[in-house]
Amino acid sequence: MDQLNQYKDLKARSFPFEETLEFLNQLSNGDPRIHFEIYCLDNQNLTERKKFDFGFKYYDHEEEGAEYLRSQLCQEETRAINAAYLLSSCVNRYINIKYQYKCHDVLRYELLHALKKLSFSENVAIRRKSLICMGWVGCL
Repeated sequence: MDQLNQYKDLKARSFPFEETLEFLNQLSNGDPRIHFEIYCLDNQNLTERKKFDFGFKYYDHEEEGAEYLRSQLCQEETRAINAAYLLSSCVNRYINIKYQYKCHDVLRYELLHALKKLSFSENVAIRRKSLICMGWVGCL
């Protein structure tokens, strides 16, 4: 079963705990594009509380994942804020835990530029998430 169908199956069964944790681990070791698509599917409603965070361990995709998220910053607002949110948490991890991302300054600049634009959104949830991300990235 491909990962998108596996996500839909888990969702239909109200995300059984152990199976969902195993699935999250598989996502972090797989294709970052699929991982992001599933994250976006799970975050269509930006204000809904979640049982699981499907962005869990996205940072394991390292530079490939960061570059993919970077390419999503110029998409429509919901997709862009999802990318910015994951990327903000990844940048924190890359600096504090794993390694120095080779284009950190450029990435940070592009991310802050995208977040500034998103902070003027008419959608309150997008504005709120962009301000949270600015706090994470601005404190680095």
